[in-house]
Amino acid sequence: MIKSLLESHGIACVVRGRTAPFVYPFTIDGLAEFKVMVQEKDLEKAKDLLAAVPAADEENGSGKAG
Repeated sequence: MIKSLLESHGIACVVRGRTAPFVYPFTIDGLAEFKVMVQEKDLEKAKDLLAAVPAADEENGSGKAG
């Protein structure tokens, strides 16, 4: 998803990560850690794009007080 977002805005990237061999990946002590690498000239634009994407808990409203 991150790779598609960046590439759709003209930012080439490489995503590297370590995942445990599970059907449903999840994070435990860095087991599902990913690194997104972009060219230095695209770094600020990439940061801005990723910062604008809502977190999963914000999308479904569970992160808001009611």
